[in-house]
Amino acid sequence: MADVSRRRFLKFMGAAGAWSLSGCGGDYPGPSQVALVPAGWNRGEERWIASTCHQCPGGCGIRVRVYEGRAVKIEGNPDHPLNRGGLCPKGQAGLQALYDPDRIPGPMKKVGGRSSTRWEAISWEEALDTVAGKLRELAAAGKPESLLLLGGRFPGHMRALFERLARAYGTPNLVDTESICNRARRLATYLTQGVMDLPGYDLAETAYFMVFGAGFLEAWQPTTYLLRMYGEMREGRPGLRAKIVVVDPRCGVGASKADEWIPIRPGTDGALALGMAHVIVKEGLFDKAFLDEHAFAFEDWKGEDGVEHEGFRKMVLREYPPDRVAQITGVEADVVERLGREFARARPAVAGAGRGAGLHTNALFTNLAIHSLNALVGSLEVPGGVVIQEAPALGAWPEIAQEGLAKPSLAAPGAGLVPRQPGHGALMAALLSGKPYPVEAALVYYTNPLFSGPDASTTREALDRIPFLVSFSPYMDDTTARADLVLPDGSYLERLEDDFIVPSVGFPVLNLRQPVMEPLHDTRQTGDVVIDLARRIGGPVAEAFPWPSYEAALEEALGGEESLHEMKKRGFRSGGPYRFGDWARVLATPSGRFEFSPLVWRRTVEDEARQRGEGVETVLSRLGVEARGDLAFLPHFEAPRFAGDSESFPLHLITYKTMTHAEGRGGNQPWLQESFGLQLVERWSPWAELNPATAEGIGIRNGDDAWIESELGRIRIRVRFHPGVRPDVICMPFEYGHTEYGRWASGNGTNPNLLVSALVDPATGVHAISATRVRVVRA
Repeated sequence: MADVSRRRFLKFMGAAGAWSLSGCGGDYPGPSQVALVPAGWNRGEERWIASTCHQCPGGCGIRVRVYEGRAVKIEGNPDHPLNRGGLCPKGQAGLQALYDPDRIPGPMKKVGGRSSTRWEAISWEEALDTVAGKLRELAAAGKPESLLLLGGRFPGHMRALFERLARAYGTPNLVDTESICNRARRLATYLTQGVMDLPGYDLAETAYFMVFGAGFLEAWQPTTYLLRMYGEMREGRPGLRAKIVVVDPRCGVGASKADEWIPIRPGTDGALALGMAHVIVKEGLFDKAFLDEHAFAFEDWKGEDGVEHEGFRKMVLREYPPDRVAQITGVEADVVERLGREFARARPAVAGAGRGAGLHTNALFTNLAIHSLNALVGSLEVPGGVVIQEAPALGAWPEIAQEGLAKPSLAAPGAGLVPRQPGHGALMAALLSGKPYPVEAALVYYTNPLFSGPDASTTREALDRIPFLVSFSPYMDDTTARADLVLPDGSYLERLEDDFIVPSVGFPVLNLRQPVMEPLHDTRQTGDVVIDLARRIGGPVAEAFPWPSYEAALEEALGGEESLHEMKKRGFRSGGPYRFGDWARVLATPSGRFEFSPLVWRRTVEDEARQRGEGVETVLSRLGVEARGDLAFLPHFEAPRFAGDSESFPLHLITYKTMTHAEGRGGNQPWLQESFGLQLVERWSPWAELNPATAEGIGIRNGDDAWIESELGRIRIRVRFHPGVRPDVICMPFEYGHTEYGRWASGNGTNPNLLVSALVDPATGVHAISATRVRVVRA
């Protein structure tokens, strides 16, 4: 399979130069096509155009070389504060997202049922009229809440645009995919600091970097920034070389480049953090000045009702001695003690949580425990510590008048989606049950749940219950292939939009993504499509979108036409340097302090108990919290739950992302497939990683095919030995197994999510991707 794929790749590369110059999205061009020079360009002319990469959400600045009107090279923007001219392999491969020969050429409607593969090209007028007509029909029937807006990572103001559509139309059902990624980490920052965002890390000045469950060099974001920071931590400061510790069941690229790898039991990261906290508190290594001035509930405290509550200090000393933590995590007690001492003494030190630590049934409390380490040693708002990304200065769009069809519908229950947004599993359950009401139409924007979500068969059944499904994808991905209508967006090199960076440098940065060439196909920016749809729906919905185009809406948000023009020159705008110690901004909690016992969490549970006429214990049980009393409202270890009993399914299935994973889009980009698995020298097809001792016990040799089986089914895959995998774990990269997405992606390998259960962290709705047990047998 690999040899055949390599031949296909080399054949593709032979035509790549001419193909990229032609701008042709289908067949490879002939000489006459290559000779064409678009209007406005001279033969031999080149321009460098600043923009923003979108191969991942990181937000790296890029410069695109455009020759005779065709993009031919992408490089990092040396002026951009995030990547400073660097660019990872995904960014370099961005041309293959533009020139993908399997892109959707224009609006299309499905001919036949959901499973049909027949499509008919239609005009934009017909496509827009069809969607607007359906939405007018639902509104006229008094059912605007039956519209679901399902999105992925909305760039820049695109989230605000869809939120505006939801409010104006009257549906509370705007759902994103954060439940399969960063929601728990974001909520932990919100509960402890009052800021609903991911934390950033000033790694250039860090002395000790401890990473829980993150491939920080290959898969954490922003990738290029982290690669640059790795160099700074290692060699950028004379006399200071930061120590890096990676806590993860698998030794990935980042762990192999660290000073120490801690092979922890899956789902127990929070216990290790609390064990370290025990050592820090017991030995008096915490930052007393910071805790006295900026922390709440480190010591015992008294509520407004006069009731006394236990603080973090007393709890962690009682509950998490190193011996108990060793039994939970598999990390020896003396290692727990050493890590605690190192972390506290090597200031500034930061602890960060990644995908591996946060995608379990105890996601919230794991993230709270890890982030509490940063507060314990005073690593908030100091050089080398945790920072909160400053938002760029933006203008405001006009408020929406809540009249007409929008007003009564906002009171609808929202398919169980409010006040907490559902996780993937809860959304699919609502679609299947039709309760509290059926969803009758869905607009899908930059998300592919049939590939990235768990239990694909259930997801397919749930989406098929929606009578009218519309996708805006530029590519025929797994979910789009089952849509009724496609209104394709352009690639990220063909559209105009702003975007925000992943929290990192701290000071405000606003990116601009702009067309570097004329569109190759009959596509439209989805922002323009949403505004056009609103106009066709009419009434209050049309009034909520007063702009002639998305560019006009951006001009208003970004400060006018001149401001947008300046951003087009540089590809971004930024402030700086970071303002450390802006406590009112970074500690926006009810107490104005870092809250070891988050008051918002306590009040949420108590309010729900009061509204339902239940006890607090009943609410905690429904939220999956086993702890009781004050412990339930402090960072603590909740034993993770797993799908499959340990006797029948003895191995934990861990999926991970490589450097060349492009958010599921890399499967149809040959440059990325050719270098996909550098650590094991694998490419073009998937594999599973087993510890050699585990494989020997099963009778499997390196390179053998095997069956991986879970409660949901089984998949066949080639096994590779990897001594850097815990003996009770099997690991698979996430990218393969698309049922659609193009000639190189479709049918290549098997998606591990077919095995992954729908277990969630009930407190947050986060999908527990790493909570599935499996067994392995020889094929």
